[in-house]
Amino acid sequence: MTVEKDQVDKADPPSREKVLPDGTPYERPSERMFRRSRRAEERRRKQARDDAVFFRAVFSLAAVGTGFVFIMIYLAQSGGSGGLIAMAPLADPWLGPFSKLEIFGGLFIAAIAALYFWRIRKR
Repeated sequence: MTVEKDQVDKADPPSREKVLPDGTPYERPSERMFRRSRRAEERRRKQARDDAVFFRAVFSLAAVGTGFVFIMIYLAQSGGSGGLIAMAPLADPWLGPFSKLEIFGGLFIAAIAALYFWRIRKR
């Protein structure tokens, strides 16, 4: 009898995990809801991080562009030796009444707006 008792003690205890008829382990609905809500929260956090990076990049570009415009205004008004004479060819009419500076500035703003619109639509 002692031999049988030792063999029973050494045997693996029965598993307490419930298994569904198709072989998948059973889990309570609350566990599924918890995992689903955690995944949704992680998706929201990732989207917020991605948005923060995007907006930081857009505002950095806007700040650099604004700084460039202020430098050009300062050079034009300073009346020092030359000012913006080197940029005179860019200010000549190129396509109709528009200069290269105006066209490329408009294209830059349109590209930033399209990138912003694409990012917002992607949400």
